[in-house]
Amino acid sequence: MASTGKGREGKQEEVTVKATGRAIERALEVGLWFMKQEDCRVVLRTGTVGAVDDVVVGGEESARVRRAPVLEVGICLK
Repeated sequence: MASTGKGREGKQEEVTVKATGRAIERALEVGLWFMKQEDCRVVLRTGTVGAVDDVVVGGEESARVRRAPVLEVGICLK
């Protein structure tokens, strides 16, 4: 089954690499490497995720949510 890329139900299995921040460049490099392989299909998806920052100012704690970009690289066999 692994050599055909099919899962137990016969569906195509996909490996997903997710990256944020400076790791986005590395995820793109991984995707480009697999795009050069004849038997692989690569799909790029972009989005955002919420990141929680705990902030302490003058002994008082608070939390804030900021949005961070995320890249998903989906890789599967053709």
